[in-house]
Amino acid sequence: SGGVLIPQDDPTYAGKTLTCYGNTSALDMPWMGVLDLERGDGVMLLLETPCDVVLRLEPDTDGDHWPRVIWAPSLGTFDYQRRVSYRFSEHGGYVALAKAYRAYAKTQNMIVPLAQRVPRRKRVDWLRGAPVVWGGDGLAFARKARAHGIRRAIINGRVPAPELRAMTDLGYLTSEYGNYSDIREGEPGPQTDPIEDAAYRTEDDNPMKGWETLEGLQYYMRSSALVRERAMADVPKVLADYPFTARFIDVSSAIGLIEDYHPRHRFDRRTDLRFRRDLYAYLREAQLVIGGEHGKAWVQPYLDYTEGPMSGSFWWESKVGHLQPLR
Repeated sequence: SGGVLIPQDDPTYAGKTLTCYGNTSALDMPWMGVLDLERGDGVMLLLETPCDVVLRLEPDTDGDHWPRVIWAPSLGTFDYQRRVSYRFSEHGGYVALAKAYRAYAKTQNMIVPLAQRVPRRKRVDWLRGAPVVWGGDGLAFARKARAHGIRRAIINGRVPAPELRAMTDLGYLTSEYGNYSDIREGEPGPQTDPIEDAAYRTEDDNPMKGWETLEGLQYYMRSSALVRERAMADVPKVLADYPFTARFIDVSSAIGLIEDYHPRHRFDRRTDLRFRRDLYAYLREAQLVIGGEHGKAWVQPYLDYTEGPMSGSFWWESKVGHLQPLR
């Protein structure tokens, strides 16, 4: 998941297959470490080509599980070179391994600190110490928060433009929910599109199904090839009426990478990742602070914050994901 320390004989992970950059049963970062907690030495298994690979935790004769690399095909073939490497640390435990990954990620331009983003988008600095607020009543909430000494927050929700401007004047980021991945049949829009034309196509030539509500409402998955185009048509119209300073984009940064077999936009998982990054690059050009769901290592240079990375590897195996009253 996003950084879990477990014993090698932990039954929860025993025999599990973890997809790099997957949705659940996933690796959020392209590596796994094995270490001796007493001595502090360890080894990192680093997936340098992370888009088509899983790690399966397989037991030895003592019942300890070790990561086995299994390559997935790319549109049915091995059409590019695959690479893993091992990085060894003499001491320092999991901290040394985390630092080793960070050092590698820097060489791949996958580490962009917030401080480096501020010169071009000054409000990124407003993220420091900011809680994410859903369900606040607009300006009234912002004034109460300010009175209680809360100087920074991301306040989500569509309220009249004068209220949004006043909240910005108080020093708060303003945002709302956005989703360009889940679609139903309709004219091209944020969450509608002609399904036959716009959805990812599976290998057996069917539109790919996505979210299904408790009421049985079925959504489909819009191909990432079309996502930036839909955002470019939607975001300027929204900002013209509602001067938000941030944008939360659901789904795209959480779900696994997808192959598209649609004859008009056929591509592999590496291209899928590039199309998703193109969406965030556009929002960055619009001077917005960008948030997303869960987040994987590949989003770090593109998203400014994420929500929900503490959910763990197997949260989707339980009954979650629907807005239900708490008991």
